Amino acid sequence: MSWAAVQAGLEAGLAEGVATAAALVVGRRGEILFQSVLGRLDDEPEAPAVDEKSLFDLASLTKPLAATLACLGLVQAGRLELGAPLGRWLDLPPDKAGLTPAHLLAHTSGLPAWRPFYRDLVQLPWARRQERLAELVARTPLEGRPGRQTVYSDLGFILLTGLIEELCGQSLAEYLAFDFYLPLGLGDDLGFVALPDGPGPAAGRFVASERCPWRGRLLRGEVNDENAWAAGGLAGQAGLFGTPAGVFRLMDWLAASAEGRAEPRLLEPWAARLILERPFPDQPRRLGFDVAAPENPAAGRLARSDLIGHLGFTGTSLWHRLGDGLSVVLLTNRTIFGRDNDRIRAFRPLLHDLVDAALRDRKGRS
Repeated sequence: MSWAAVQAGLEAGLAEGVATAAALVVGRRGEILFQSVLGRLDDEPEAPAVDEKSLFDLASLTKPLAATLACLGLVQAGRLELGAPLGRWLDLPPDKAGLTPAHLLAHTSGLPAWRPFYRDLVQLPWARRQERLAELVARTPLEGRPGRQTVYSDLGFILLTGLIEELCGQSLAEYLAFDFYLPLGLGDDLGFVALPDGPGPAAGRFVASERCPWRGRLLRGEVNDENAWAAGGLAGQAGLFGTPAGVFRLMDWLAASAEGRAEPRLLEPWAARLILERPFPDQPRRLGFDVAAPENPAAGRLARSDLIGHLGFTGTSLWHRLGDGLSVVLLTNRTIFGRDNDRIRAFRPLLHDLVDAALRDRKGRS
């Protein structure tokens, strides 16, 4: 096996209708071993080609790369305690006031997975929507006992967004840009799109995510997730856009921070290493990150017990192996062919298997 086989796998995926665009970056401790970007910005036959500066809707990669990162910064600054009750900072009903940031980050809050809040939000002016969204989450009954069960929940990260903005005194997007993305040189590679203004002159860089039946248009530079969109695009559960290299560089830097070798040193090692913790030992998730599924993992044969990462609804994924520092970023726009386009389910593990084979081949020849 070789990297040529990985490239062929990417090309086959697009030919089979996984997406119109795909990007893959494989690297280890700052060294990029393989990268490829191919396809078109949307599903029109004459659509422009994607390139290394094209911006993908990262969907739920927003959770580890934005909301979780913001929490690490606030913990380091002494403004946030992961085990403290939310009621210390937010005005919440009793069942939510006792939840902790750790509950939200590890998806053990007892909150349900999702609710169509956007139907309510779109009836309000943009300026009222963030506040209303927080009210709707606060009124949603818990469906499980906190800390006892893992249920992947966007609602928990909506609460987390409000907490982050309360503690830092600015929007989530501003805090991340000024404290992390810009100092890391990622200002053109990672960020949110504030609505209703839209992406402005950079619109041509965005990979279209969907022909949305609800919004009645092609989504380019506006977040696919309806709740995030209706709240203005600046959200902790979805809303981050990024280039493949930008996602890789941020994950690589975060891992380097945990090892005490990152430059610039924006996070102390003890703060960065929080992503390695499993706050509820009998539950699977780490803080802000997922782990490989025990059966049929999306990461294929790259999966090991030290693998952390995340998947995104639009066809994105990020995996990092703690032991050897390997990071693998796969970005696609699989929802361009409809939300029920599930070809990526077979494509993801197959492509990661090809990456694993190429790495083994490389190691055998070194």
